[in-house]
Amino acid sequence: WLDQGIVRQSSSEYASPIVLVKKKDGTARLCVDYRKLNRKLVKDRFPLPLIEDVLDKLQDAKEYSTLDLKNGFFHVEVNEDCKHFTSFVVPDGQFEFNKVPFGLSTSPSVFQRYVYSIFRELMRKGIVIIYMDDLIIPAKDEDEGIEKLKKVFEVASKYGLEIKFKKCQFLRRKVEFLGHVVENGTVRPSVAKTIAVKKFPVPTTVKQVQSFLGLTGYFRKFIPAYSKIAKPLSDLIRSDNPFVFEQPQMEAFEKLKKLLTESPVLSIFQQGKTTELHTDASQQGYGAVLLKEAEDGKLHPVQYMSKKTTPAEEKYSSYELEVLAVVNALRKFRTYLMGNHFKIITDCSAFQRTMDKKDLVTRIARWALLLEEFDYEIVHRSGQRMQHVDALSRYPVAIITSDTL
Repeated sequence: WLDQGIVRQSSSEYASPIVLVKKKDGTARLCVDYRKLNRKLVKDRFPLPLIEDVLDKLQDAKEYSTLDLKNGFFHVEVNEDCKHFTSFVVPDGQFEFNKVPFGLSTSPSVFQRYVYSIFRELMRKGIVIIYMDDLIIPAKDEDEGIEKLKKVFEVASKYGLEIKFKKCQFLRRKVEFLGHVVENGTVRPSVAKTIAVKKFPVPTTVKQVQSFLGLTGYFRKFIPAYSKIAKPLSDLIRSDNPFVFEQPQMEAFEKLKKLLTESPVLSIFQQGKTTELHTDASQQGYGAVLLKEAEDGKLHPVQYMSKKTTPAEEKYSSYELEVLAVVNALRKFRTYLMGNHFKIITDCSAFQRTMDKKDLVTRIARWALLLEEFDYEIVHRSGQRMQHVDALSRYPVAIITSDTL
């Protein structure tokens, strides 16, 4: 970093601690723990376009290319008057950043503003459409798509931006972008939004029926005649009734799943409205629901998430699983949550206390640094009021799309 000009020697009166984070390949990465500094920073909320407006711009195209930018924070210069705030200490001495570092709560917004400034002219001409660090290039045919790609690559190369080619799609008739499938000028919600509900296992016990009704019942206010539809299932949980899951119960089960995954229950994400992320975890798995205030003033689900725990994760403590549920939900819903203030609703009372600890184990420290990118507040809610996500965590779907993590 010193040789590359990313940092310089410092004599600042400020200093943040460092954390060594183990990467997937076994090597370690040095990170600075800016949690205390972040509490003092003024939030930089970069104004993002409405997702509906972005998707509307894709409807005249036939070919699409999507690009995923690496976080190029080190391309952006830190204001000279602010560099001393970024100071950290290592055995070799004290240093401060010349370039925008990872870990600052304002870094993502600063980078977004930088990317938009670089591609502003191409965006104005309709060559590329950008939402955060996701780029899509719409074209009427392959030749136009290739020409547009060349122009985008030229700008990226000029400013040293790196592209994650493994996550790119080139000249496709159908692509997934911002939680939607874009194909031949049409836009529809991605299957990944609702797979956690659509793949919910057929109940075989009273307890599983109770969990499913906990999930669907949370959104009953959006489902006309909910009690009537759910009655064949509700009758099963009465102690004096034998458990017999036959045609009426299956029809009610399938109908409720269908209603839960389409309008008016499922809603499109809208900027500037109240946003809540509900999460829960168990040894079996973890689940989450992203909710957004709709035009009727009520919180509607935007997307569901459900995932089985791995054998290693099954050994985690309960609070580690709860934190893991939040972290994976933030990764899953990053497109919606980055740059927006939102509430994380969890039944884990120790969550905020854990995040505020000075000394964290490596795994929790790594997760804590990821959380610093987001503008959120923690709200504790009892488990009795979290049955909708409890069902997704205790009965996770077996099939998960590749973008879940």
